[in-house]
Amino acid sequence: TTLTREMGETLKAIGLQPKVMSGDDWLHKMRVLFNWGEEASWRHFNTKANPNVPLRSQVVEWGSMAKGDSGGISLPGKYIKLASTHIWPDYFHLNQMYNLIGDWRTGARGIRDNLAIVLNIHFPNAEKARNKMGTKRQTVNYQAFGPMTKWIPKLRQQKESHDALYESLEKGGRILKSYLQFIVFSDDKESAERSFSTMRTFYREQGFQILEEKHFTLPLFLNALPFGQDAKALQMLNRYRTLTSRECSHLSPILSDWKGTGTPILNFISRNGQLMGIDLFDSLTNYNITVAAKSGSGKSFLTNDIIM
Repeated sequence: TTLTREMGETLKAIGLQPKVMSGDDWLHKMRVLFNWGEEASWRHFNTKANPNVPLRSQVVEWGSMAKGDSGGISLPGKYIKLASTHIWPDYFHLNQMYNLIGDWRTGARGIRDNLAIVLNIHFPNAEKARNKMGTKRQTVNYQAFGPMTKWIPKLRQQKESHDALYESLEKGGRILKSYLQFIVFSDDKESAERSFSTMRTFYREQGFQILEEKHFTLPLFLNALPFGQDAKALQMLNRYRTLTSRECSHLSPILSDWKGTGTPILNFISRNGQLMGIDLFDSLTNYNITVAAKSGSGKSFLTNDIIM
């Protein structure tokens, strides 16, 4: 379709490699998220969608169910906890999204359970959104220069926020509504509690305050899935924040550890646990390699191992 083609070209223009998903592709990814047991069909067979049954009815396998409670969601073989961003850092850059996975410099800290970082984005009508924001800005500016700031200091902060938003719009940004969500997949409820505690402390040091979701856990999880976002939930959930496309792009969870060249001749593990398969002969130009590390860390040992 035209929308699919335009979206694909836009993603390619910023250096990504989008792939158009078929029904089989979507169903496979959903089954992986919902069915973690050793006997899950996707572990043993290629996923094939039944054309006579809606895709949504083929995700959870027979004999299994997703059950939400006050602490999270129970799935076959996993327990899920969800968190939402309550306070955002004042300044943030795309590279810092990588730090939300773990400390890539030392590997000593980070989220060690399966983690999903989801950025839900709603594109409202551009003209209506801008007009509505303009009216709200006029009201805030009027109040910020009046005597009300003496009793409500927050008005001055609201004016600064609206000024920053309009500055971004003047530079080509578009008004969006976005919602940053974190989902931890653990083996059991106790492990999920530990992972969430670690994540909350780790993110606080980076300027994010996240809050655990204890109600509506299943609807929130469904809204985080591909094609699961519900426009009617925008107002009900009260989780979306108004940004422009310029700021929202820096919150995109598109950075992660390198997975290697694709051929697993040499097998390594990154500091955050990512498997990396490397073959020097996958290069289209030359077959050189550089090993860099501090003195005494094992460069010579590694080089000899690669040669052997």
